[in-house]
Amino acid sequence: MPSEPGVEPSLTVVLGPESLPALVRGQEHFMHSVHVSGNAKLASEVLMLVRHLRWDAEEDLARIFGDVAAHRMAQAARGLLAWQVDAAKRLTESAVDYLVAERRWLITRTEHEGLAAGVARLRDDVARLEARLRRLG
Repeated sequence: MPSEPGVEPSLTVVLGPESLPALVRGQEHFMHSVHVSGNAKLASEVLMLVRHLRWDAEEDLARIFGDVAAHRMAQAARGLLAWQVDAAKRLTESAVDYLVAERRWLITRTEHEGLAAGVARLRDDVARLEARLRRLG
């Protein structure tokens, strides 16, 4: 909203085109997409309010479609979101299993720790060998 001529706003909050997709991804992503300038104390207070603001979509839908329909729509939306989260989790787990077990492009934490311990032992052995060679030479 444009300000009056000659009046400088105390706080400016700009939501870019990436804000809506960021809102879907979660609060932290959304907060990174918001650009704030102006009074730092006021900005801090506004951002604190935004972080704790909860929209009751079911309440707004109930005003338009009625309580039962709004409840079913909200329940369907929650189910769809839960399904997407579960599908993404399963897809990630399957990809990791494939890359670890089938292709051997990744290693497990246990294999990594064993490799790191082996490298540390080799480093210590080389240091001892260099010390012996210095004493002999």
